[in-house]
Amino acid sequence: MVILFKRITGANKNQLPANVQDYLARSFHLRPEELACLRWVGRKESFNGEPSNHVLIFNETMANKDGLAVKSFDDLANHPELVLFEGRIFSGRAMDFEKKVLVKK
Repeated sequence: MVILFKRITGANKNQLPANVQDYLARSFHLRPEELACLRWVGRKESFNGEPSNHVLIFNETMANKDGLAVKSFDDLANHPELVLFEGRIFSGRAMDFEKKVLVKK
């Protein structure tokens, strides 16, 4: 699954850009009300020698219900059960996202 990710700035920088919302709606059959709650966090990492952004997408409403205010990648990395989609974005290139499956123990 490939998307092109736009640079995000401004007050709602954790809100998914329109092209990512469109991609998730088409690929995973998400409704507008589900997309409205999705946010992302990322961090720069090297992947196979190339700089990239490792991105985690989560439902802000679910995080808030659990009493978690996600402000950084590490906040969400410590709560993998809240991650709905994960992927890497390379500078100016397409990238894959996968839907995460929660495995209950």
